Amino acid sequence: MPKTIVQLELNKPTSAGAAGVAAADESQRAGVLALFGERLLRVFGAAVPEAAKPTPVRFGVRIEAWRTRIRSERDPDALEAIAREVIAACEAHADRFTTDIGQRETEVADLMGVLRDVVETLRGDSRRFEVQLHRSTDTMRKMVDIEDIREIKRVLTKEVDTILKASSERQSAESKRCERLTQQVDLLRSNLREARTRALTDALTGVPNRGAFDRDAREWFARAKRTGKGFSLAMVDLDDLKKINDTHGHQVGDRVLIACAQIVQESLATGESVSRYGGEEFAVLLHHATIAGARAAMQSAIARIPAGYHYEVDGQSRTVAFSFSVGVTEYASGDTPEAMIRRADDALYDAKRRGKKRVESRQRGLLGNLVGWAGSSAKPAA
Repeated sequence: MPKTIVQLELNKPTSAGAAGVAAADESQRAGVLALFGERLLRVFGAAVPEAAKPTPVRFGVRIEAWRTRIRSERDPDALEAIAREVIAACEAHADRFTTDIGQRETEVADLMGVLRDVVETLRGDSRRFEVQLHRSTDTMRKMVDIEDIREIKRVLTKEVDTILKASSERQSAESKRCERLTQQVDLLRSNLREARTRALTDALTGVPNRGAFDRDAREWFARAKRTGKGFSLAMVDLDDLKKINDTHGHQVGDRVLIACAQIVQESLATGESVSRYGGEEFAVLLHHATIAGARAAMQSAIARIPAGYHYEVDGQSRTVAFSFSVGVTEYASGDTPEAMIRRADDALYDAKRRGKKRVESRQRGLLGNLVGWAGSSAKPAA
């Protein structure tokens, strides 16, 4: 996609003879600066996470809007206004993110304070309860010297009531402390769960990221070894994404990545997952124990790809079409995640070589099956 050259007029030439050369240099310099700013926004949007507290418009969406304006704006004054707006918003976002981190640290400190209070208060309550108990015990010992049975009964009733009251007050205080502690722990647990979810989610597509896939894959392999029930792995790769980026721009390319993730996700059964493995590649875990079932599921996903997506640029309607290729493989006894991913990637490359927008498969070879069989049979009996 040709780059728009923006004349910022940073340094106007002072002599008419050098005007042409200076204007060309400044025009080229302005174009490089505009491109630098646009790419810097892209990096900032990918690297800086969203604030923990929800905002009316996600920061990533605002960044994409700024990038679009930078690419299309030719007025130097307007570019300067955009620059001021971007800098102010980025500083505010960084401040919010720093504040979020500070709040998390404060919450942990608060919890530690609650725990210390509980320990100290329980220690103090125990002392008070022990003093009250000793006082009542001493009173009961002195009852031996009382000859009037009615006086004994009165004193005994009074001391029993005193002990019961002290016990009730202690239980009430403990109940309130436990309730407060539970509320604090529940809040921190909720914040931790949200932070963990964000850490395992791809910021662009909204599907699980590579870290989440590695975690899920370990669970699927452990379950397969434990139960003997197989599953399948598919590697999905967008076809010609670089060409789409060069022709339509990275913003449209990002939307294509999101659409691809949604199409695959909507084609899966409950409990199956798609994760962004890296770049334009996605990893899919499927319940199908055979390649045939996995192929059918992924062919169904390819069939859901629309003929094209329409969007507007400067009031003009444009269309982008895309497709993706898939490689699938099935779990075999003794398999490792690395081996399955390698086979699925090999199948994916077969699909690319054979025309793209198709599904190809690879099974573990005879040598791999023999190695897996030998490895499992060589294990000592439990």
